[in-house]
Amino acid sequence: MHVMEEKRKCRTVFLLAAFLMLNTACGQKDRQAPKLLEPEEIMSACRPVERGNVGDIRFLFATVVPMEYCSCFDSQMTVDEIYVSIGDHVKKGDVLAKADTKAAEQQLSDLKRQLDQEQKIYALNRKVAALTEDDLKKRIKKAGEKKQKTNREPEENEETEITEEPEVSEKDLRIQLAEHQENTGYDAKLHNYRVKKLKEALKEQETIVKDGTLKAAHDGTVSCIKDLSISRMALAGENIVVCYSGKKTYLEVPDVTVDSYRYQDYKNKYILAKGTEFDVQELEYGTEEMILAKINGRYPNLRFSCPKKASLKTGDTCPVYFVKERAENVLLVGNDSLHEDGSSTYVYVKDGDSRVRREVTTGLSDQYYTEIREGLFEGEPVYYESSVELPGGYEPYPVHRGDYSSKNHAVSYQRASQAVLYRSEYDGSIKKMAVEEKSRVKKGDLLYVIATGAGTAAIAEAENAVEQENLSYQKIMKEMREQEKELKKDSVQWKILSCQKQIAKIQHENTLADLQEKYKEVSENNDGKGNISVYAEESGTVLKQYLDEEDKLLAGDEVVSVTTGKSDLLLLQLLPSGNQTISVNTNKIAGMKEQVIYSLGKQKGTCVGYGVWENNRNKVFLYSDQQGAHLSWHGESSLEAAAFYVRMEDSDFVKNLPSGGYFTFNEYFLRDVIAVPADMVKTETDAVNTEKIWNYVWRVADGELVKQYVSVDETLSGKQQTVILSGLKEGDILAKE
Repeated sequence: MHVMEEKRKCRTVFLLAAFLMLNTACGQKDRQAPKLLEPEEIMSACRPVERGNVGDIRFLFATVVPMEYCSCFDSQMTVDEIYVSIGDHVKKGDVLAKADTKAAEQQLSDLKRQLDQEQKIYALNRKVAALTEDDLKKRIKKAGEKKQKTNREPEENEETEITEEPEVSEKDLRIQLAEHQENTGYDAKLHNYRVKKLKEALKEQETIVKDGTLKAAHDGTVSCIKDLSISRMALAGENIVVCYSGKKTYLEVPDVTVDSYRYQDYKNKYILAKGTEFDVQELEYGTEEMILAKINGRYPNLRFSCPKKASLKTGDTCPVYFVKERAENVLLVGNDSLHEDGSSTYVYVKDGDSRVRREVTTGLSDQYYTEIREGLFEGEPVYYESSVELPGGYEPYPVHRGDYSSKNHAVSYQRASQAVLYRSEYDGSIKKMAVEEKSRVKKGDLLYVIATGAGTAAIAEAENAVEQENLSYQKIMKEMREQEKELKKDSVQWKILSCQKQIAKIQHENTLADLQEKYKEVSENNDGKGNISVYAEESGTVLKQYLDEEDKLLAGDEVVSVTTGKSDLLLLQLLPSGNQTISVNTNKIAGMKEQVIYSLGKQKGTCVGYGVWENNRNKVFLYSDQQGAHLSWHGESSLEAAAFYVRMEDSDFVKNLPSGGYFTFNEYFLRDVIAVPADMVKTETDAVNTEKIWNYVWRVADGELVKQYVSVDETLSGKQQTVILSGLKEGDILAKE
């Protein structure tokens, strides 16, 4: 140990009242000398003028993450099946999932039938319109000829024609023709409008059927899939499968979205690796993408480029530095050395045993230091104000770079599996429960029967509707046949009636098809008494039975969940630990491809995927492809907490999963940073504003101890070590008490 009593040549102890008589308040507002009513002893020490960089620095902590590619539907869909699992490797074009497009396919079929009906009926109506128009024109011609004959004087012995039917004048007939032609034109426009709308609806349903198959847009590894145990229904933009690329990485700031980013105008943005600054660029989103984000009120996290030369790996934590303005390699003094007297700024320089006042010209300042442009030379000892006492003895501690890590733990783990949750579509009660927990079921096996009490009436109503339609059609046909008997064959009226019979037949066939489809729908799996049977959609094992026979239920209630098979992966959930010696950060999962170690046997595994929980449920993914901009996010999940999936090196470990123990992984991992023993970092509270606290270490400079201000963050301050974000460089010597 060094005895510091001999080393403190530049420290003096004096009364604050006397000090204030000689000096004015400090030049920087944050470091003003306290104005006390009573005298108080303070310390005055000195530090040499040194060269360095000065500039106000801000930090954001980023994580190195892989580029992810999302697969989702552009419209609301029911997921029929997901063909991939967490950790699977896929190639571009591989089918990832398929939607249940039965409803869309049925709608497509109905629309095609409606369009066919519209075209056929319109063609017949056009024929009727043409027949009517020809008949009117003939009658107009005949009325005109008769008028000419009526207007001339009758010849001798010419008989006058006598008719019982009231005659229609040529003028009235022409009015009828004009109205008929106008109505025909209106009908044509209406037909064209209906055809347009039907074709648009057809195109939409065709797109749904076509888009019901999700394919991988890039090569990658599956990292996240939709939780089908919550619901098979997927909203437009809800992620079904997420894959990541192991070749592309970037820096993501998880707690900052692009709309809340405040350092856009900072000139210098960089990271530190191996003591070298690497510039980083914000990976900005395009105009279309940002418009889409604004419309939806959802914004993605801030992201930056990840320099290859920095040699960072997925899961690493990396501070991103933001400096608005900076002066490099300039003379510096601490703000606690500066004083102001009117328009002049001055310091006290140690000259032998004397304190000499010297005016200086300052430049750029930051929280701790100020640039000196004139008045001082490098190495000159300058006094600074200090309210803390120097250590009584110390050992030199060389500052060096190294890796820093803090550990997180998972005490809750189980073998991973996927589950399908069956919810009731009806109100009623459980008439029969055909399965029990842990029982095996095959696709198509009966799971349960619901007594709805409404099935009989619904089926009877559907049957009655079909019967009524048939009776109505038969009545219409009978009436038309009676009319046909009274008409002269091949007359205009007979031809028009013939067209109307065809129209009635087409309308009947389409109405009947709709009613029969509705009957099929209400009677499916229905025994006619309102008992609805539900069958297994996939083979698996009953995970949980929520209701028993005779239990009442409402539409949407959970009935049973069925796992679709055991996975070779482990699911680790970050539930709080009851053991105080095992710390659990419930929000920090392992990074992709990060190593995980089991505590008892030291078996190793690798993180291959993650689950959805509260903190990442609404994370926004924004991207573009040939079809334009897309926005997606995660859906609901059955997981209780933050969770991730691990593939163990020893596959037997998962099959014979031991009880007890826990898993360890990195909470934070920083490469090649300066970290010092945590107890070496001290704090100092501003005498005027007690909310302002500075962090410092004792540095050895020319054999003397000086207070060196440093930037730290609680996130990276463990029990053993604290990461120094700025203020020290490799090779500095610190005083370790």
